[in-house]
Amino acid sequence: MDARGSSGGIIIIWKDNIFDRLDYVINEHSISIRFRCRARGCQWLMTTVYGPSRARERRLLWPELKSIRDQWQGAWLIGGDFNTVRFPLEKNRGGSIRTSMQRLSNFIQESELVDLPLEGAKFTWTNNQESQVLSRLDRILISKEWDEEFPRICQRALPRPISDHNPVMILLTEFNGGPKPFRFDMGLCDVEAVNSKIPEWWNAAAQEGGWKGIGVCQRLKVLKTKIKEWAKHAREERDFRKGEVLSKLGHPEYKESEAILDEEDRQARVELMAEYDEIIRREEISWRQKSRVSWVNEGDKNTKFFHRMASLRRRVNAINCVSVNGSLLEEKEAIRS
Repeated sequence: MDARGSSGGIIIIWKDNIFDRLDYVINEHSISIRFRCRARGCQWLMTTVYGPSRARERRLLWPELKSIRDQWQGAWLIGGDFNTVRFPLEKNRGGSIRTSMQRLSNFIQESELVDLPLEGAKFTWTNNQESQVLSRLDRILISKEWDEEFPRICQRALPRPISDHNPVMILLTEFNGGPKPFRFDMGLCDVEAVNSKIPEWWNAAAQEGGWKGIGVCQRLKVLKTKIKEWAKHAREERDFRKGEVLSKLGHPEYKESEAILDEEDRQARVELMAEYDEIIRREEISWRQKSRVSWVNEGDKNTKFFHRMASLRRRVNAINCVSVNGSLLEEKEAIRS
């Protein structure tokens, strides 16, 4: 998309040995390209935006972007210079909530997009004048499908040596902050096996002599290790069985479509569906626990919702970089120290 004088213009560059371009659309204020990732085989849509600076023209941007979303319901990444902020705190001079802010927020909510936290800076644009004005005009938004595929994603503002805008980069973080606290997975607690194993592990860890308090501490350490090992094995077994049940369910469905389903097949399908429902119920309990959402009842069939809430909590709590005396520390060891 051509620039208008010294402003505007969009250019998109990609590595064709990593992504295949399947289709593209050039609109008035955006360019959208549908890619296929060669390594993963998945398809996703990227939309790059340059929002008009005039409010009257910017009102036309939101219907344009909504029409793109209506045509594509898969993984969507959209970013660029929207030429408006979402909240007053995204400007160094603050102010009140304006109509342009509400329109941006409405677009994000109606399109079910995730507004990723910005790392490395509070603002992405400056007027480069003595009376300084700073705003966060640039941002990257992702759809819930993208968030489910890459739950560790974050966006970071890079230095701006020349432009009045900070470049914004997407990162897939895998930060390991050290040992995780022990939490028992409530999705496994109703399994009979663990109830019979706990007394066995507790008695096996008993020590002769010494202060009883130390003995209890040692028993708890052993019990924690045993439960972690058992839980890992139980989750792997549950995931394997889930795939196995889904595969077996396909056989009666094929027979049903061919009108050759007998009573034995029907009974087998009922039993498999009951087992699958139990596996899903346990998964829901696990994700509900991780998301820390306490106002939804067990069995509400919201596994994806809990997954997104858990991802959001991890993203908010993650420390991917630390600013010390104006320097950005990104190395894991430096952050820990």
